[in-house]
Amino acid sequence: MNENNDSTIDSRASVERKHAVAKIHARNHATEFTKDMMVKLNQEKLGYLKGSKVEVEMKANKYIDEITSGDSDIRLRGNSYVNMVKFLSNQDPSLKISCNYHPDDKKNEYTITITLEKAENIHTKGNMPLKININYAYATWSKYGAWYRENDIFGDTSVETLGQLTNFEKAPVLEIDSVKEYTTNLDLIVKPDQLYNVKSHAGNVNSKYLNNPDFSLLGEQKATIHVWDEYGEKTPSDIEHYKTFDVRLKLIDITTFKSNSLNKWEYFENPSIEIKFIQGSNNSLTDNISLFSPSLISLIKFYKFIKGAKYKFTVFIKPENENEVGIIRINLDSKFNQRVLLEESTNHLPPVQNQYKGFKEVSTVFTVMDNEVNSELIFSYISHTGIYIDSLRIEQV
Repeated sequence: MNENNDSTIDSRASVERKHAVAKIHARNHATEFTKDMMVKLNQEKLGYLKGSKVEVEMKANKYIDEITSGDSDIRLRGNSYVNMVKFLSNQDPSLKISCNYHPDDKKNEYTITITLEKAENIHTKGNMPLKININYAYATWSKYGAWYRENDIFGDTSVETLGQLTNFEKAPVLEIDSVKEYTTNLDLIVKPDQLYNVKSHAGNVNSKYLNNPDFSLLGEQKATIHVWDEYGEKTPSDIEHYKTFDVRLKLIDITTFKSNSLNKWEYFENPSIEIKFIQGSNNSLTDNISLFSPSLISLIKFYKFIKGAKYKFTVFIKPENENEVGIIRINLDSKFNQRVLLEESTNHLPPVQNQYKGFKEVSTVFTVMDNEVNSELIFSYISHTGIYIDSLRIEQV
């Protein structure tokens, strides 16, 4: 090509026309770039949890040296450069895109790293309205009989288009197996995660009581539990990732003395009577240990009851001398009321079935009155001979 570098020669093609032609080339480059970028982004699967990323490296510049079709009197030589890729709108808030530009001036080549990131723990749709910004720098010639070298042109333009992400993981739904009823000993705190098993989930799973149970209240109460994973944390209205269920908690009180502990039962101390724990299976039904008193004993424990609820109190005892008759008395005492629930002689008590150790069962059923919700339960044994106490149990029936 013959080139004339005389800058005084009038240009046949106006500067405006040359910029218009340059923008067409730059936009074509941006369209090709976007198409290639989406192909690469869809080659690797994007994870479903926040922070998951897919990165691709793209050539950012495109070199041309050609006569423009349709404008055969204009020739361009140079590069267009993609310098920014961003979302045009927030159609899919689960996604975030960013870019990092890497110029290599020695090779006159430029690369750009595109990072697509899972920005929120919400369901991905894959819609990506994109805006591609692009700069251009071209040397120009115009044809006026011969080709004449003219001033370089510099500018920028942009392309708006819709990309579609198709290769992404779908978050597994939260699936749990929950219990309907749970029995536990009084004053033992039951955490919500003890009441269900997780079968599938998206990220970490958490739970809480909607209404905090009272683990010092003897009897039955309903607890409502919320369970959610990381998607449910972000969107509690998402029923696939935020679950609610009810469970009936049944708080009972069982004392077996296995840790040489009275389990908050107290007794009236008498210097002449030594109460102690006795090891040995012959004097115990459970845990190979019992509480022994050489004569009379009164055990007392405070309870919070449910008004109007019915309870059963059971004690397994063994008189030291089966021929000696003792008296068993069970009282319920509150600040406002005192009543005897049971008074019986030991020779009238039924033996414990399927055992041959001489143990007998003491049991009574009672309904809590209005002024008895905070009361002391008192178990008394009156005799001149000793008694072995294997266990005490109280529960709502």
